[in-house]
Amino acid sequence: TGLKVKRLAVAVEHPGALVRSFAMPPLPKAEWDAAIQFEAKRYLPFKTESLVWDYHVVQHPETKRMEVVFAAMPREAFQVVQGALAAAGLQPSAIEPRSVSLARLSRTAPGTASGEPACLVDVERTLAHLAIIKHGVPYLSRDVSLLPSAVPAAAGPPQDPGADGAGEPIDPKAERLLSELSMSMDFFTREYPSTTISRVLLFGERQLVEPWCRWLSGKLSCPVELGSSLMAARVEGGGLELSFASAVGLLKREGSGREPSIDFLVRGLAKP
Repeated sequence: TGLKVKRLAVAVEHPGALVRSFAMPPLPKAEWDAAIQFEAKRYLPFKTESLVWDYHVVQHPETKRMEVVFAAMPREAFQVVQGALAAAGLQPSAIEPRSVSLARLSRTAPGTASGEPACLVDVERTLAHLAIIKHGVPYLSRDVSLLPSAVPAAAGPPQDPGADGAGEPIDPKAERLLSELSMSMDFFTREYPSTTISRVLLFGERQLVEPWCRWLSGKLSCPVELGSSLMAARVEGGGLELSFASAVGLLKREGSGREPSIDFLVRGLAKP
């Protein structure tokens, strides 16, 4: 391919990868690692010794608490990624969850500077990656299957999307996404009752997701839009396909400490 760069940042997606958020009393920074790892065990279905993990802390002095965003993936899966990179002659400078790459785009969204949450959804043909973003990091992240078998049998007859007036049935994938969005957003607002999700932004193949926006907006309590404005703010000249959203977020990783960062490589090189 003629690629000369051998050191690069990597975004990973794995069914076992997870993101959890929880609140803790403020602690000295020197105590964060041990205390957060201990607290995270309450929210994980795995032993932390079998995972690679990292976290980001948002401190709130006015409420005397700190919010922790904890991300993890199976150590075996992480080692497979490392092996594949080594076989290709590449050296990772960072390995982060896909939801963190996607969240980085939201730093340009109106309202996010004040911590107002937004939901970003990266849609593929059979899968959607959903992340609820606050303070520029994913507080909730899920992979949602869009396969027909995943649609409940009792979903009822197709509904009119109301987008073009043609009365054609809505895509069953959009119905499945609506169900998962509603459930995830309801869960998030129960966990954080003082917040509301300002909007949902869709990424993916435009011809697939653009027809869904108006229909989803009518079903949810917030507007649903394409993520074009976020992409344009990050890519000079614009024009890049919405399917490249995660890659654009990854490329804008500064690694300077000025933006939120979760990097599995930090602890992935250490023995469990």
